[in-house]
Amino acid sequence: MAEPISVAIPIAPKVDLTGLPDKFSGQFFKRWQQRMKIWLTMKGLLTVIQVTRPEPTDTDPKTAEIAQWTERDQIGRGAILSALSNTLFDVYCSDSYTAKSLWDELDRKYNTEEQGLEKYSVSKFMRYQMVEDRSVAEQTHEIIKLEHALADAEMKLPEKFLVMSIVDKFPKSWENFGMTLKHQKGRLSLDDLMIAISIEEEHRNQTHKMPVEHQSRANLIVGKQRVNKINSNSKAINKGKTTKNKKPKANKPCWNCGQVGHWAKLCPNKKAKTGQAVVNMVVGGSSGASTSGATEGYVSVQPELLTIYEPCDWLIDTGANVHVCADKSLFVSYQTITGKTVSMGNSSTAEVLGIGSVDLKFPSGRILSLKRVHHVPTVRKNIIRGSVIVRE
Repeated sequence: MAEPISVAIPIAPKVDLTGLPDKFSGQFFKRWQQRMKIWLTMKGLLTVIQVTRPEPTDTDPKTAEIAQWTERDQIGRGAILSALSNTLFDVYCSDSYTAKSLWDELDRKYNTEEQGLEKYSVSKFMRYQMVEDRSVAEQTHEIIKLEHALADAEMKLPEKFLVMSIVDKFPKSWENFGMTLKHQKGRLSLDDLMIAISIEEEHRNQTHKMPVEHQSRANLIVGKQRVNKINSNSKAINKGKTTKNKKPKANKPCWNCGQVGHWAKLCPNKKAKTGQAVVNMVVGGSSGASTSGATEGYVSVQPELLTIYEPCDWLIDTGANVHVCADKSLFVSYQTITGKTVSMGNSSTAEVLGIGSVDLKFPSGRILSLKRVHHVPTVRKNIIRGSVIVRE
């Protein structure tokens, strides 16, 4: 009986597919192609897409070389097919493809398509414009990616041209920063530009996150109204906001009748005073000042001052019907008068020594001229009549 013949069947070694690039679905072929080359190099399989099948000769059948090539080709082909999407896998899974022919076919088809799209790279680069609601640094990287696409299409831009193009594409709020960069002396490299953008963007982010209590703004609460104090760092006058009525404390007597349980402005025994100019401010003392010689046509409105400020400031008071200044040196024109008083918020009166004009100078250089300003030395604050400040 003949002995059985044993035949050695080579078993292809296992290949670890860890780190295999994401499956290619027909877009961004160059990116996938480069990542695939890196992976094949790390696995020692790069030659499968470079070397063709050895051809035997009459003198040398090259059996061993062909067997080795066939084994590596199957591994390389399987790896490439594993990195394709299901749709493309069904198209290119034919046994007629070797690893090299499959690689060349993918390059011929998809690399040619991307080369056709590169014709629009110039248009994309020229028409790109940064927007306000996105990071300027991120948008700058997108412009640099478009420049790299131009370089791949043999249209590399000079660095100086690229830097100035990026500056010109800044959003509206960055125009002043862009002009500062343009006026800098010396050469501005792309690295310098990226550093400057990162610093400026971080500064702007920190400024926007600054808490409200750290901003230079002071509010004066008068009765139900909020009045803004003129501050050298303030950029605008905020609109008034109403506040809730406070309940009087049980041990606080009314200024008018001496009884507890209500504010003086809500006192049922208070009588309306007419014939006096009114300043919406509480000033201590002067309770015995004269009330004769009042100006006609004014009605007394007497809210309370709930916040105390240091002297030598100007406050905007929407409850006042005259301008009041305590410092005579601030007047640019002045006329002395007698027998005239203004009514204060605590039901007292203060004597008016004169009337004139005062010019307020703002940090921006703008001058606000106030007419018919009452000179009252006893007041603690200079008052601007809020109802007429817009007209004046």
